[in-house]
Amino acid sequence: MKEIPVTFTSHGKKIKGILHTPDKKTTKAVILAHGFTGNINGPDNVYVNLANQLAEEGFAALRFNFRFTNPDTWKGFEKMTIKGEVEDLKNAIGYLSTKFEKIGVVGESMGGAVAVLSYNQKVKCMVLWYPAIFLLETPSFREWKKRKNEIEKQGYLVIEKIKIGKLREIRIGKEFFKERETLKVINFVKKIRAPLLIVTGDNDNDVSHNQSELAFKLAKNPKKLELIHGADHCFRGEKREEWQNRAIELTVNWFNEWLK
Repeated sequence: MKEIPVTFTSHGKKIKGILHTPDKKTTKAVILAHGFTGNINGPDNVYVNLANQLAEEGFAALRFNFRFTNPDTWKGFEKMTIKGEVEDLKNAIGYLSTKFEKIGVVGESMGGAVAVLSYNQKVKCMVLWYPAIFLLETPSFREWKKRKNEIEKQGYLVIEKIKIGKLREIRIGKEFFKERETLKVINFVKKIRAPLLIVTGDNDNDVSHNQSELAFKLAKNPKKLELIHGADHCFRGEKREEWQNRAIELTVNWFNEWLK
């Protein structure tokens, strides 16, 4: 297995990623789309582990940061939009389609919503982890909405302050805030023709498993819903490692079955 630095372009900007490749040549590749304020590694490095496991099973796997996601500085994050991330993922799909015949996508949390919105006929198989299908129905958005006047006044909202060398602010912009109020991701679930696996925890306090269950009901076959008992968002909790490994196992098995 090898890890190869790659670059593709989206909206005139270069996006850097890491492509995990198996020892033997393959025609199959999977793209991993991270969630809101996530990064190329996924929560607790779970995307690194997933990419390695996919490569061991004979798939190439691409990890990348969406535009404006720079966890070293968070500079410019207020320019991030869902539609922009959809464009990024579509360009990643197009980029890998020139190198591989069969493309799969994994999306976690808001990256799950982005994966749904990015779906096209080039995607032959899809896996969603605790997808934020109903973007308004999250505790974070309900809290941000109380500060609507603040975002209208200054054009952005500071949602978190973190220490990276010096104190940094994570900001969301006005456009991102507004599009969350108008995007109906659930309507796009019905359009997916690829085999779809949804994996979520039944103790998720950020994105309720009810969102996954409704999306599953509306999705077309072949489809499967896996509830991990006790797991919170990002499959965290007292059995975090066990639950994350279970999600990886389910995901790899799904691609082995359907990305042929």
